[in-house]
Amino acid sequence: MAKLLTGGFVSLDHSIEVKGSTGMSYNHFSFGSFIWCLLGNSTSNLVEPLRKLIFLFFATLLVVQLAPSDAVAQTHFGSVMGRVQDSSGAIIQEARVALSNLATNTTQQTVTNEEGLFVIANVAAGNYEIAVEKEGFKKLVQKLAVEVAKRLELTLTLRLGEITETVTITETVAGINTVSGELSREITGTELQNLPLLTRNPYNLVALAPGAADAATAVGDTRGIGIVVAGGRSSSLNFLLDGGENNETFATGPSTIVPLDAVAEFRVQSNNMTSEFGRNTLVTNVITKSGSNELHGSLYEYYRGSGLSTETFEDKASGNPKANFVRNLFGGSAGGRILRDKTFFFGSLEGLRVRSSANNNWFVPTQEFVDNAA
Repeated sequence: MAKLLTGGFVSLDHSIEVKGSTGMSYNHFSFGSFIWCLLGNSTSNLVEPLRKLIFLFFATLLVVQLAPSDAVAQTHFGSVMGRVQDSSGAIIQEARVALSNLATNTTQQTVTNEEGLFVIANVAAGNYEIAVEKEGFKKLVQKLAVEVAKRLELTLTLRLGEITETVTITETVAGINTVSGELSREITGTELQNLPLLTRNPYNLVALAPGAADAATAVGDTRGIGIVVAGGRSSSLNFLLDGGENNETFATGPSTIVPLDAVAEFRVQSNNMTSEFGRNTLVTNVITKSGSNELHGSLYEYYRGSGLSTETFEDKASGNPKANFVRNLFGGSAGGRILRDKTFFFGSLEGLRVRSSANNNWFVPTQEFVDNAA
């Protein structure tokens, strides 16, 4: 018998320019669905349920996108704060600060206060360019990377000159935490794509966090994802997906596992988090990919099978033929824009098909053993 597992994920991002200190309202809505199907001779009975599911999805998507942005969880957003000064260290008031996302070209704007300080909140993870302007000074442009649930603090120095002149700093600002005592480990998109994952389950990379241990292998504790961090229990992880709770409370693991190609990055927060995270002392904060102004995507097929492996020790010892095993993991993703600089989409679909058999060995007593035992 063959088993097919299909998993789908879709996200929609929308930005609206509004008056205020941040200059922009940003909505990110994600939807994941996983459907288990046992395939027989016909799959026609799946068409109508899937059609209803797709209709329900788009209806839900429309309602959520029209809802006020304050109703959306904020725990996956980062923030950029800092101080603007001149070359002598004196503060600069009312300097204009603009933070632009390089992928979507959306911009958040604010001005420095009487102490030369600024804060830009609700910043989605990604690569940005920050620009600072003030009359009598050269414009400053600097690139930076904002990570999931990360607060980035900057000191920006303006030089005297015409505002039409620009000082560009090409080196990207490192995401060093100088704001809080939080202990965490960022699992980057590069690590997600390049590190070997046998099952392509992104949560397996939680083991990269400092103080993490494989409890499933060591002591047989398979609760949650079978990994303990910083001495906590394997069932004490709080799973967040795009700022929302993603906990399966019975098995204490993630309720939804989106395809690996749909995960942008995530952070394992192991100690001293701020109060908005709550619930557990350990947090796995996952964010999904978003669309951008450029069309991008992927297509893949991963094969594992007995044709590329040797016999097991038991089969060799007993002279049994090699057991059959074929595992096909396939899928793809695509993202792009609906309205340039305004509305973006991203979707991912993954299927898993496994066909296998196994040889089981049994100890059967001989007649001589039965006679002696009587």
